Amino acid sequence: MRGRFTEIDEDNVVSNLAYGAEKLNYDVPGIELLKKYEKLDPSVNLAADRILDQDDLKKIRILELK
Repeated sequence: MRGRFTEIDEDNVVSNLAYGAEKLNYDVPGIELLKKYEKLDPSVNLAADRILDQDDLKKIRILELK
């Protein structure tokens, strides 16, 4: 647990003291697989070009499983 229940150890790592710290995604995970599947240029920003619908997200999930 974090917050007031965090124990301070001898190295006092900042990550131990951060309350509610979460990893943020700035891009859609697996979107590079969708670019490769649709044979698009890797430099194209697909998330900005179009709105990803449920079919695109389903394709990403399937491609991640392969």
